[in-house]
Amino acid sequence: MKFKEVASRVSGLGVPIFGEERLPSKPDCETAGRILAFLEGCRALYVPSELEIPVDSARSVFAIDEFISEELKLRNDDELLTHNLRAMRATCRKFFHQAGPLDSPVLKHALIECSFEGWELNQALGELRGVFGIYIAVLAANHGLDVQERIAWIIPPKDRSGKFRRR
Repeated sequence: MKFKEVASRVSGLGVPIFGEERLPSKPDCETAGRILAFLEGCRALYVPSELEIPVDSARSVFAIDEFISEELKLRNDDELLTHNLRAMRATCRKFFHQAGPLDSPVLKHALIECSFEGWELNQALGELRGVFGIYIAVLAANHGLDVQERIAWIIPPKDRSGKFRRR
């Protein structure tokens, strides 16, 4: 998904769009690019839930958490990118709170048809994908980056007016 399409989906959220309010620093753009490139390979963000292997999705979320934590160790600022990364990491940790560790009953029994554990895992994955979709869009829009189609589907769609509605 091209940058302009991503930016059109986050307008109205109070997000400073690349080029409009401020230019991000080169290191921030490089960091955002590294993060998006890494996330494009994380199965928890793109494999349809009916095809997901529970333990593999949990490992993917664990890898995201580790990667973002390492990126945060390289930052000592209070910039918007740092806040976004912390929120993404908190979302990973909430996933583990809901799904449990790799040997949890949720991950062990999630493949049983119509199981409570399957519903719990799908709820946790859906929430993770929803939050990450917003932050992926924000990262891309703020730093002028395109998003690969593999994960672009989790970015919130436009409403009929082309902008998110405000209450």
